[in-house]
Amino acid sequence: MTEPITLADDPDLAHLVDLLDMLRGPEATSFWGTGPHSIGSKFAYRLQLILTGEGRAGDLDYLAVYVLKYLGKGNTHISQEQIRTALRGVGTLPAAAHAVSYL
Repeated sequence: MTEPITLADDPDLAHLVDLLDMLRGPEATSFWGTGPHSIGSKFAYRLQLILTGEGRAGDLDYLAVYVLKYLGKGNTHISQEQIRTALRGVGTLPAAAHAVSYL
């Protein structure tokens, strides 16, 4: 069994979590879906482990697959338009400007 991986251990993981945080939360069921097999529940399960410091390499691998499968360009699950409308800003900074600040 691998050791837990925390956000402090992996700056790329911390960056990914920051980017995911720009999306609406689980209350946006029109975006994430509902139920135990929804896209939101898949993300939430892995993110909870990672954010509580219990995530392991396999959890990170699954999270990366979910990001690519469900949020990647050209995916058939969530359209780019849905992703754009689900973005939220941080404070007074619009989501698009917040994303650019990571570049």
